[in-house]
Formats: sequence, C-alpha cells, structure tokens
Amino acid sequence: MTASGHFIGNHTYQHLNEWKTPAQIYLKAILKCQQFIDAIVPASSIKLFHPSYGRLTKTQIGMLKKEYKIILCEKISGYYQPNFSFPRVLRSLYEAQAGDIVLFHDIIKCYQNVEIFLLKFLAFFSARGYTFRILNMC
Repeated sequence: MTASGHFIGNHTYQHLNEWKTPAQIYLKAILKCQQFIDAIVPASSIKLFHPSYGRLTKTQIGMLKKEYKIILCEKISGYYQPNFSFPRVLRSLYEAQAGDIVLFHDIIKCYQNVEIFLLKFLAFFSARGYTFRILNMC
C-alpha cells in the first residue's frame, strides 16, 4: 500500500471509544497499534492518527499531537450501521462540501454497501467538477 502512495495510519489496536476510556488505557491501545504498524510498514516521518469514533478529548489531543498528525472527518457515511437507510445515507453524503474529509469504512461486513455508496458518492461529486486527492501531510 505504501509503495502505491498510500499512508498507513493508527486507529487504536482495539477500536476503543475515546470518550469512555481513561486516557492512559487509550494511549496504550494507540502505542500497541503503532508497534504493529512499525513492524510491518517501512518507517515514515509522518505518523497519522484517526480516532475510532471521530472525536477526542482535550487531554487526548494534547497527548497525541506531539507525535501524530490527527486526521478528523467532517462526514461519516453511516452505511455500515445495521439499520441504515439508503436515501438518508446518500443525503448525508451529498451534503459534503469542498475540502471535507468523508469517512468510508472498508470492512468485510459492509463491503457491498461501501461499494455502492462510494461509487455513487464519487459519481455525484465528479459530475459537479469535484476532484479527489491524497491528503497533504506537510
């Protein structure tokens, strides 16, 4: 993946809810994940972190911003939820604006949904002149 120009980011080892987890336990989960990443991915001068549920406490931000570039997103697609509504998810995605980061999960249990929604999302915004690019990590 890195050879193709992709970045590998930390998302915690256990997908903990940062608002319900004490800071030190949360930090240990991040460090465990980073050890795993470092063992399989060539070293990078940029360490990325995206919180499991899309938000962090001030304490967690303070602990992480020294080591990581924190990546948040403006829109979470929601197609992975068991009771999702196709029109509601599309409406939510179509409200994205230029510069927004939109989160799509690529997990097996909802792969069929992500394939449908991602293609529709890309087609919708491409038809309106939007382009998609890798985040600027500088």
